[in-house]
Amino acid sequence: MCVEIVDAILAGSSAVWQSKTLSFSRCRVESKRGTIRRVRHWEIILAIFAGLSASIALAEDFKTTNGKEYKNATVSRVESDGIVLSTKSGISKLYFTELSKEVQERFHYDAQKAATHSADQNTGLEQRRKQQETPLAIPSLVSSATPVPHVDFLSAPTKWAYSEHQDEMGRGATKVAQVVSSNSLHFGFPYEGETHAALQLRKSPKYGQDVMLRVDRGQFVSSRTRHFVTVRFDDGELWKFDIGEPVESTTGLLFIHDNEDFINELRKAKSLKIEADFYQEGPRVFEFEVRGLNW
Repeated sequence: MCVEIVDAILAGSSAVWQSKTLSFSRCRVESKRGTIRRVRHWEIILAIFAGLSASIALAEDFKTTNGKEYKNATVSRVESDGIVLSTKSGISKLYFTELSKEVQERFHYDAQKAATHSADQNTGLEQRRKQQETPLAIPSLVSSATPVPHVDFLSAPTKWAYSEHQDEMGRGATKVAQVVSSNSLHFGFPYEGETHAALQLRKSPKYGQDVMLRVDRGQFVSSRTRHFVTVRFDDGELWKFDIGEPVESTTGLLFIHDNEDFINELRKAKSLKIEADFYQEGPRVFEFEVRGLNW
């Protein structure tokens, strides 16, 4: 249709021109719509490429002022006092005070806001620490007849120790086996000092069998954020076991699920490593001598 209009104009035919005026206008509108469609098409393609580029850019390397490097890390969260990185080895938090000025400016670090945030956190953590210094409260999912065994980490052996007590309602004996980690860790404020972990097995005639990991200092990351621990029996492959918390959310205690698989492997092992995530500390590893389990 547009070609006919052009031919009519070149031939000087006013009649044809008048009859084609409306068609010519329609042609321009259709052409304009086609252009709009093409523009929108390219806008969508460019937006997709921009999103892909942004996703790829999220994986990068970070280096602290003391030379420690974090390769192929993704920034999962930005807080007032630092950034939380996700890597293949787990989750780590880097404080802005240990990062370059360039990184601080990139994430809009404000020292005054960070100090206020840190003070508020320390107040809350100090309250939790004082709660942990007292004997561990019994979780709601455990009856008073079968409390979570209290551990004296300083005097507890690094070999298996066994105990049992009778259920008050006559259901039978609750048996407990526990071993304290052969290594210790050191956390920052407010959990300064030597930190051990205890692995506890409990078999109750009322509540069944449980596997528990607890620390005398420190705060496990919530299972809603990190729902598993990584376990290695001897020099074998890495296992991931789901975890849960007591109903009262005691910060120094985790329940390891799939306890039958865990205990079956434990019976055959001589050594055990458990990697768990701690608040403000990232993934840390406790080691246990577990040979000779009689369970």
